[in-house]
Amino acid sequence: DDYLIWPHYDALNLPVLLLRGVTSDLVLPETAAEMRRRGPGARGLLKHIEVPGCGHAPALNVLQQLEWVT
Repeated sequence: DDYLIWPHYDALNLPVLLLRGVTSDLVLPETAAEMRRRGPGARGLLKHIEVPGCGHAPALNVLQQLEWVT
């Protein structure tokens, strides 16, 4: 809890893309769930994709991953 940014996240009023590696130890499933529950998530502005076989974040270097951001 050294750096609480929830108030900043809650203030976002724009589309947000959360690409979370399934095995990430930085963005925990509980954090992703909270992101869906509040801020842009609560307003229907969050797109959340769980990336199988991936740690913290995907490299976006394969076609499927590129399609998520284009």
